[in-house]
Amino acid sequence: MQFASPYWLIGLIPWAAAAIYLLTGRQRRVIVPFIDLWPKTIEQTSRRWRLHLPLALAAMLAAMALAILAAAGPQVLRAAIDRPVVFIVDRGIGMSGRSGAERQFQTLVRSAANTILKNLGPGPATLISVPTGAVQTVDRAELTSQITALQPTAADTRAELTSAARAALQDDRAIVILFSNQSIDVENSRLVRIAPDALPAYVGIERLSVRAEPTPQAMVRIGSHLQSFSTSLTVAGAVPVAVTKPGDYFVDLPSAPDVVQATIEPGGDIDAADSAWAVRTSDWPRLEPRGDLPLELRRLVEVYSKNRPPQADSPAVAIVPLGESNERCAMTMTESMPGVSSPVAKIETAAEALAQGVDWQSAIHDAQIAIVQPPVGFTRLIWSGNQTLVAVRDGPVRQAWVGFRSTSWPATPEFVVFWTRLFDWLGASAPNYASSIAGEHGLPLWPGLYDHVAVNAAPVRWEEIVREDWPNHLAALANARGNAAFDFDSWLLVAAAGCLLAAALLR
Repeated sequence: MQFASPYWLIGLIPWAAAAIYLLTGRQRRVIVPFIDLWPKTIEQTSRRWRLHLPLALAAMLAAMALAILAAAGPQVLRAAIDRPVVFIVDRGIGMSGRSGAERQFQTLVRSAANTILKNLGPGPATLISVPTGAVQTVDRAELTSQITALQPTAADTRAELTSAARAALQDDRAIVILFSNQSIDVENSRLVRIAPDALPAYVGIERLSVRAEPTPQAMVRIGSHLQSFSTSLTVAGAVPVAVTKPGDYFVDLPSAPDVVQATIEPGGDIDAADSAWAVRTSDWPRLEPRGDLPLELRRLVEVYSKNRPPQADSPAVAIVPLGESNERCAMTMTESMPGVSSPVAKIETAAEALAQGVDWQSAIHDAQIAIVQPPVGFTRLIWSGNQTLVAVRDGPVRQAWVGFRSTSWPATPEFVVFWTRLFDWLGASAPNYASSIAGEHGLPLWPGLYDHVAVNAAPVRWEEIVREDWPNHLAALANARGNAAFDFDSWLLVAAAGCLLAAALLR
């Protein structure tokens, strides 16, 4: 004997309290003319109460008790089947939407667990979790508790569901139960498909594309199966955009940062698609410091190379002392080179972007200027009178000339900004942005930034949910004679109704 909904048995506690109160109650108050008559009166009253039972009240109490027991769903399980049972649980993005405090795949399994147990009875089963493909042995009576520990994912699981179902059906005795809202290309009478009653309310980011040139801009594709919705799209600090229908939205960005994040607020039930990321993945140059370079510049090269790792085909950029060179390089003044005191003339700058964003007057105030000047072909970016501080040239290869050194400037953020821009320019590779899909190529199964890799949710495939009469299908597979359990709830309700009729007649 077991109960499908045992929490209804709590109702027996107030029922018992009410029964005790109604059947015992307070004794009737009796007025006696003389104190010596008191014991005799009490004795007669008590004896009369014990001999007279209110049958109508007893019938009503019995009806209440039977109704409570019926609500708890008493069952007598028959012998469990001895056929292999395989559960395949879809934890893909379509089944990982929020469903109250749970995820949809957890709610679906919980709602079907009692019916499965009634038909199959307790016993061992195989649980396959997709997309990871993890296999574990569980008891059919404890399926719900096993599902609670499973985590949601943002992966596309259709191909893996198909493979898992085909593999499980190779055992010609196995009953395979699939929990998913996706249809798979597998037809077999031993495959029982259990789908949710409705799709989650989906509004999400399906694609994020970013460009840095000629002007920074992002394209965000919003997907939804809803007829109407209202949300706000924010991308990398740009002005929020109101979104009321699916489609592609173009957003001008104030800059082209290394990481671009797009977010919708409010999102839908599938929270994995509320945000998306794109990471700048241009082929950063491979920096090669040489010679007696300043220590602070060597440290900056290490930081730059760590945050912007080069690829196998990235161009090499040498950082060398001032001189002649025919390779792509940045030439800079070192402590061993002769120089003159900081310039007295006004500091002038060209209009190029490399010269912007630095307070050159402050950067040069304690500087030593190199005596040598750039070779022919360099264009001055920063200068003071006839002294060249920074110069560049595009051909025959890109080169930069930094003809000063300072003791205080390397401790400022402007030092990092200038040299980072200079290294980017010397690399001469157009920046681009990239992102990956959760679960692909061994990537994490949930969106986010992982070691400078952008992982976004897989696009959600929406299709009409095809539902089958799976309880009867499962009962037929479990036992040709009918269900594997006998329910008492209907009979208890009939008995409760009979007690109510008896109470009415006995009034």
